[in-house]
Amino acid sequence: MRNPMKYVKWALPACALLLAPIVSAVPIYLNPPGQVDGSPANPTLELSRLNSAIITYNAAKSASLPAAIVTDLTPLGVDEAVNGGQFKTPSGPTSITLDFSLEHETYLMLKWGGIDEFFYVGNETGSFTFISDVHPTNPHTHLPNLNASLGLSHYDLFDPILPPHIDVPPPTTTTGVPDGGSSLVLLGLGLTGISAMVRRMRKA
Repeated sequence: MRNPMKYVKWALPACALLLAPIVSAVPIYLNPPGQVDGSPANPTLELSRLNSAIITYNAAKSASLPAAIVTDLTPLGVDEAVNGGQFKTPSGPTSITLDFSLEHETYLMLKWGGIDEFFYVGNETGSFTFISDVHPTNPHTHLPNLNASLGLSHYDLFDPILPPHIDVPPPTTTTGVPDGGSSLVLLGLGLTGISAMVRRMRKA
């Protein structure tokens, strides 16, 4: 009878190779069917549109991605607080490579022209290149011009939890301690009482 274990040792690596693309299927594209209008372009509305995309994705895929709570004001370690967290790309590139090993991020929004694209990038630590697949509309035919792509206006990154308020110290509970003068008065009264008790015991 042939030894079945020799087939098992080859079957396990083969299964691992087949499952590898499924396990590493991130970043996850979140856009609901159709393009998402990105106007007006302010961080509050972009956060709201992201959460709508998360709800739609969770319902369609029976997933449980967390809601986004705040816009990251220092995306990938760069201070963008003055822009409300928006990282401007004035040259309008049609692709961008982001290195998520610099800082842990959860959600990404890319704004190609006036269109928002949303991605779940949680737990990623590598570099990823995103290419514009948003095409301008031909004003005469009202059809997309597949020979051109809209450039990147800016991108945002979002977190599912509120950042700690490091500027406000946490409340502490303290027990009242009498000041030095009060302590001396209390000590004097105590010694006087003890002296009185000693004299009374001697007389008795």
